[in-house]
Amino acid sequence: YLQISAVDAAPDGGFVLADGDLTLSEIRSTEMRAQVVVVTAEASHGVQIQRARAFLDAGAAAVLIMAWPVEEAAQERFFDGYFAALNRDRPPARALNEARESLMRDALLGVDNDDPGLWGSMLLLSNP
Repeated sequence: YLQISAVDAAPDGGFVLADGDLTLSEIRSTEMRAQVVVVTAEASHGVQIQRARAFLDAGAAAVLIMAWPVEEAAQERFFDGYFAALNRDRPPARALNEARESLMRDALLGVDNDDPGLWGSMLLLSNP
């Protein structure tokens, strides 16, 4: 797994890192064998789609992007469920479903995490 979070967008939509920009073309030209890449670094929906395409072109099996910002507590709860499911050898799409279901179950405990605006932000993309 690879997760990229809390970094600014480079001019081409890539990432501003401490030692320079990681461009989308550099991502595309790097061979990648990740089962899933998670991108929660904030950017517009269009930029997130470009990032996902670059990682898929590089060989990632799937890319999970955050289409819009989500409250940190709900995001944390979602990713706890997502990574727990991946660690139980669930495929990325099944892990996404289980993480969404865990947020909806929270509503039974009085925590308002069943709002589609929270879990609907997480989009999984993969090649056919």
